[in-house]
This record gives sequence, structure tokens and C-alpha cells, in this order.
Amino acid sequence: MNGENFQLVVAGINYKTSTISERETFQINRKEIPEALSYFHSKEEVEGIVIVSTCNRLEFYFLLKNMLIHFPLYTIIISKRKI
Repeated sequence: MNGENFQLVVAGINYKTSTISERETFQINRKEIPEALSYFHSKEEVEGIVIVSTCNRLEFYFLLKNMLIHFPLYTIIISKRKI
């Protein structure tokens, strides 16, 4: 981590910003969290990740390398869900 630039990025969806049907599209259950963590850790630009998933919200906390401007979280989630 010496000499590298990092960026903390928070992305999420909750009951205040979406309907229940919109949240259901993105929801990750307890059994899926280890797979999701492994998937995101396998990405070169991800140094660290925390996922918070409850009935009312889904939040991702990423520590990204080299001050990325674009990290396609939405695209990744949708493609993994095969929607």
C-alpha cells in the first residue's frame, strides 16, 4: 500500500431511495456474500470490500486502487444476476 493512491467508494440502495421491487433486484442473501466478496476481491482495482445487506438496504464499501474514476458496480451486479 506504500506510495499508492486509494479511494473509498460507497454505493448502495435503501428503502428511502427505492421501491421494494427495485431493492429485490440487487439483494444479496447470506449464502451469496462469500461468493460476492471473492468475486470483488478478484478484481485488480479492488483493495478491500465490505458488504452490508439487510431487508432495507444493500451497501458496498470499496477501497479502490489508484483513484479510479469509473467502477462499473451496477454492470457487475446485473451481469452476475443474469437479468
